[in-house]
Amino acid sequence: MSWSNLSLRYHLLAYCCFCLLYFLGFWMALIVLISFYILIVIVYRKKNCMQHLEDPCLENSFFSPVEGRIELIEQTKGGTILKLKTAWFMRGDIVMPINAEVSTFNHKPIVVDFITAAGNQFSMSITPNRWTRRIPFYLWPGDRARSRASIGFLLLGGEMLLKLSENYTIISEIGDRVNSGKTPLAIIE
Repeated sequence: MSWSNLSLRYHLLAYCCFCLLYFLGFWMALIVLISFYILIVIVYRKKNCMQHLEDPCLENSFFSPVEGRIELIEQTKGGTILKLKTAWFMRGDIVMPINAEVSTFNHKPIVVDFITAAGNQFSMSITPNRWTRRIPFYLWPGDRARSRASIGFLLLGGEMLLKLSENYTIISEIGDRVNSGKTPLAIIE
């Protein structure tokens, strides 16, 4: 690919980067470029977070609680186990997958059991990366949360094990990329 085949915006971007390097020096230009990149990511994320609407057909959907990839889907006697892996650079919000109430909560490691109004049960087991010391989690036993509400934060990535009862039908596959609060993982029968 030759330089002339690139679009005008890439020429403009290269010219701006060159001017920053020439006039400000390497370290100052690096700080300006990183700040500009972070500003664009924040603006894009805010628009991206407001995309989903309240849709009645999604009422019985079980959404992904974290952003990442599905690594494992295993059928067991008691239901289904899903393993979600989150990279250190992904958004760390933990959201409520469905309207439910916390029935039990263990702090180390974090294991939270939930029960919905219809009596369906599921649990979350959260394992942070080795760099994370503490996971802020905002719910305690007896607390109720609505679907897609923020319930915690997984800083610098980690793994989440979801154990769903037999009432859930999995609609995702291994290797799928999931977004927290947007990608349906299962449907309640």
